[in-house]
Amino acid sequence: MTRVILIGGGGFAKEVSEVASDAGLSIVGYVAEAQSNAAKLPYLGSIERTLEYSHDGVIIAFGAVDRRSVGLRRRTIGMVRALALRPISVISPYARISRGAVIGAGSFIGHNVIVSVDAAVGEHCVFNNGCQIGHDAVVGDNVTVAPAAFIAGDVSVGDDCLLGPNSSLLQSVKLGPEVIVGVGSIVLKNVPSRATVVPARSKVLRI
Repeated sequence: MTRVILIGGGGFAKEVSEVASDAGLSIVGYVAEAQSNAAKLPYLGSIERTLEYSHDGVIIAFGAVDRRSVGLRRRTIGMVRALALRPISVISPYARISRGAVIGAGSFIGHNVIVSVDAAVGEHCVFNNGCQIGHDAVVGDNVTVAPAAFIAGDVSVGDDCLLGPNSSLLQSVKLGPEVIVGVGSIVLKNVPSRATVVPARSKVLRI
């Protein structure tokens, strides 16, 4: 059985732990700068202590909700590489990974996620429950896709992007690196690097 150490022990680590268990992986415990009781797993100390424990690899098990946390995940990826730790992907058995789709090392694929034909997902991504990735889409490294978000076919998403819940990227749209797409936003055209997309306010129409 593959033995995995989680990096992070908060609420998202609980989700990662559940999916890992469903996928037949064994969680050794978690490493973090400070101990947290949320994940209810053995605390192993700081990330530098990972090499002291018997394991087959690690996964970054804290999420991203803003630019600060996206940056923290990026710095943690750097630490994983500097320590020569092996990234392990955690993929729910209830996800659908289609023909020709590629999932990068260290990525998390939650329950009911659909990754369509010939899509390519980078390393250390988070695809949370119920999101959908269309055919031939290309998603960079350290991209977080929140629950129920939709990426259409032939879309390109740069590194370090964050897509909020129920957001949609329509056919062939291209996002530069470090873009944040807010909750419920519908992206109809290309978005430059480091931009933030917010949804339009609702309007009442008279008929």
